[in-house]
Amino acid sequence: MGAQRGNSAQFPGIYQFAVSGLFTVGTGVNDDRGTVSNTFNMVDTFSWTKGKHTMRFGGEAVQYQLNRFNNFAVRGSLTTAATTGTGNAFTAFQNFLQGRVTAIQSAFGDPARNFIATDYAGFFQDDYRWSQRLTFNIGLRWEGMSFGHDKLYRAGIFSPELAAQGRNPFLFPEKVNLSGFVGTPGVKDCALASCFDGNNFAPRFGFAYDLTGDQRTVLRGGYGLYYQRLSNQNILQNSLAAPFTVQPLSSTTTPTSFQLQNPFASIPAPSAIATDFIPQASRFAGLRRLSGTGPLDINDPNVGPIFVNEAGQACANYGGTATNCSINLASFTSVPASAYTPYTQQWNLTVQRELGRGWAAEIGYIGSHFVGGLGIWDPFLARVATPASPVTVRDINGASYTINTNTVNNEALRHQIIGLSRIRGSRYSGNIGFATYNSMQTTVSRRLSRGMYFQAAYTFSKTIDNVSGSYSTDELNATRAGQGGGNILNNQMLSLANKARGDFDRPHRLVVSYSYDIPVPRNNFFQNQFFKGWAISGIVTYQNGLPFSLADSTSGGAFGAAVGTGTLICRPLSEQITSMPGCTPGSVTSIQQILTSGPMGSRLDHFLNPNFVSGAALVPNGATGATGYGDLPRNAFRGPMQQNWDFSLIKGFNIREGHHFTARMDVFNLFNHPIFRFPSTVQIATPATFGQITETAVPSRLIQFGLTYRH
Repeated sequence: MGAQRGNSAQFPGIYQFAVSGLFTVGTGVNDDRGTVSNTFNMVDTFSWTKGKHTMRFGGEAVQYQLNRFNNFAVRGSLTTAATTGTGNAFTAFQNFLQGRVTAIQSAFGDPARNFIATDYAGFFQDDYRWSQRLTFNIGLRWEGMSFGHDKLYRAGIFSPELAAQGRNPFLFPEKVNLSGFVGTPGVKDCALASCFDGNNFAPRFGFAYDLTGDQRTVLRGGYGLYYQRLSNQNILQNSLAAPFTVQPLSSTTTPTSFQLQNPFASIPAPSAIATDFIPQASRFAGLRRLSGTGPLDINDPNVGPIFVNEAGQACANYGGTATNCSINLASFTSVPASAYTPYTQQWNLTVQRELGRGWAAEIGYIGSHFVGGLGIWDPFLARVATPASPVTVRDINGASYTINTNTVNNEALRHQIIGLSRIRGSRYSGNIGFATYNSMQTTVSRRLSRGMYFQAAYTFSKTIDNVSGSYSTDELNATRAGQGGGNILNNQMLSLANKARGDFDRPHRLVVSYSYDIPVPRNNFFQNQFFKGWAISGIVTYQNGLPFSLADSTSGGAFGAAVGTGTLICRPLSEQITSMPGCTPGSVTSIQQILTSGPMGSRLDHFLNPNFVSGAALVPNGATGATGYGDLPRNAFRGPMQQNWDFSLIKGFNIREGHHFTARMDVFNLFNHPIFRFPSTVQIATPATFGQITETAVPSRLIQFGLTYRH
């Protein structure tokens, strides 16, 4: 393509470019990575039985080592999304053809890290047999969790409090000493206020009661508090801090043309310290005109701020070329200095009944409450200015400016922390996540006896949360299109407003598993290798589809974060799909109207009707591109119902004494039913592909053969 980068030799290949809602080409920003991990345990447990008490206590020390590289965005990434407004109304593909890029991301530096963390724990537990029918279990566990640090202490966070004082917001571990770069005095090895969280006491209580005294009906219950080690994802984000790694990030709803030819020519070669990117404070120094002519009015959409570094040099993106300005370098997800270990409370109450002949039934209530999970948000998003409630700012020369019109280019001055900008990527991964889970779980089972095993388990449940990341892998990234992962959607200041059905919520789930050794009549005719040794087994699953949200790439222009979910307003007639039910442009719609109806096969092209949903409108007193957020809640929709049948046919036989073979045929998706996911394209700005289902959760029928030998 002719595009050149300073790191092309180390990371060959083209940059990624994505046309929102249509296609993506190139290496994904998070595709080139690898990990080698080690865990070392020292554990000791002591048991003591005295009378009715069986006591256990002990402790452990666990050291984790995580050696990884994550060449995140080193090749660069461009996105073209739809834009709106006078002279700016183009689809994502039209912007692509014009080279109008709405989001750009790149990275350079040293992406390899060697993390280490050591945890400690101690516990006491007492199983107390109150009587023949009643037993109690009481315990207490202490968890001392540490936050990992790189062996060379390559990490950093940015402090909004320091930025608000006009100071350099970046904080680095005091022990950093690389290529002449040293850390911040007094800062811990992990860059947080404390690298060890020892205030974690977890009580446990349980009981089992024989209700009838015949050991056939048992009531069980329990409560426990469990602390959970976070994956290294949040600390990894800290290691992306400049000057160890630099991730320039920017987005705009009013892009310029012809940006595709050589967009990453300024990326330098890899180095331990990017000396030109050692952060300095960013200070507001006045205004500049971006296009057109006229006075420098901060309310003019074509006027933007000038920021300078501590040496008075104008910053890149803000009237100059200085690369060391904190407003540009605070482009990653920073962990607040006060981060702590999340925990879950779990409780249950179940009744188990033996039915006879190997059959048993169980019904119970199981619940949990998760507190302190990681979520991506920005509590300092730009304010919305109006003539009645203007925003006033002052530059370093003492000049005062009054903002009463919201433009894309004055976001950095409306941001609640002058010197940081959401457009440039400033955001936080704080302990704002919470979740509740409540369920009724029933099971009917028959233990393996006389060649037959059977179990049917049904769960009726509800999961409510505000973020749905994974505890152990990549909790800060969206799981797939339509699910936010660890992100707060719409207004990222309002973490509670994101409360909804969780990304993994399935209200109804039925799983039936079975195996059966086919009996053979005792007639001598059937007593041979052909008829003997046959068996069948299988698993049948019925469950709800997963929830999902819509995506609005035109949202958040006034705030610098396009994480909207759409607006319940009928879209303009010119944008409506004429082959689908329409509505009066501008009228209020409902979630039910967006959902289409009919047989599943007829809804694959449009599981959702785009006519009944619009992109976000301009904020009050908003100029072109200064959009707000919609009113569609997170996870307002759910994918199709799913069912799957897996079946196995098994034949065992002996060649001669002591030589046994087992042949089996496993059929996955036995009836070859298409088991659809929710729509692959949920981008409101591309109505032609909006709501299309193009993926299945399970592949088409797969038949697998196997043969085992036992001697």
